[in-house]
Amino acid sequence: MSNTFYQMRIKLDDNPIYERDISNVKLLCYHLIKKYSLELYSFGDEVMNKKGKTVPRHIHFNFEMENAKGENDPHRNMKLWIRKQIPSLKGPAIWPLPPPKEVGNLNKWLRYPLKLNGDPRLFACPDYVNFDYATEEVLAKNEYADVVARNVAYEEKQENKNSLYEKMSSEILLDISQNPQPISVSSIFLKMVKYYCSNSKPVNHTTINGYVITFLIQNHYISPETYTALNCQNTNLPIIHNALLPQTPSTTQTPSPQLQTTPETKEG
Repeated sequence: MSNTFYQMRIKLDDNPIYERDISNVKLLCYHLIKKYSLELYSFGDEVMNKKGKTVPRHIHFNFEMENAKGENDPHRNMKLWIRKQIPSLKGPAIWPLPPPKEVGNLNKWLRYPLKLNGDPRLFACPDYVNFDYATEEVLAKNEYADVVARNVAYEEKQENKNSLYEKMSSEILLDISQNPQPISVSSIFLKMVKYYCSNSKPVNHTTINGYVITFLIQNHYISPETYTALNCQNTNLPIIHNALLPQTPSTTQTPSPQLQTTPETKEG
């Protein structure tokens, strides 16, 4: 006999009379518990994602199952049985049930469904597992709050970066249009460094360099193909067969001011 750990997720339907409503899904879990004699499981009902945003209502049901020796593909057999209980469970978007995996931290795995709205009636834990429901539920909620805070902070940081680049790019294009003169990579780089300094932002060579490249490609001073060629010189790369060809800018787009070429940026 061997034990396997599953994490089932089922998206509910907005229509309360549909077969995929909360009552029927809970009933499915009870039937699953009885059919497979489950002794370790936890249940959660959620409407939020890891960014703290509202998403379609769904449930999490984590459970440990004991597989009989010699059983042919128990994962597939269980999925077929579940589909018979609720026929509308069609496709991974509705109920992803990945193959079982190893669990490094049993308590963390068991409390995961409790992070928003657990149900003690759909929870069981053998005595050999040191798990206090009330304590672990609080810990799960705190862990969820930390994850949301980190994701929100990262998203805001990315938005600030994008906003900074967009403002900087607009100002540089305006400056170029008002002061026609030969444009070089170094002049664009210098404009971005000055912009960073004027906004009290720390100057990082890698960041500025990335913004310069993005600016040059977006405004058609160089093509993606040229940039790729310049960065792949003297590099042994494998040949990719049947690869999609990169798209080229539309010929109807307004051309940008001509870039003053240097040995590093000169086209073909």
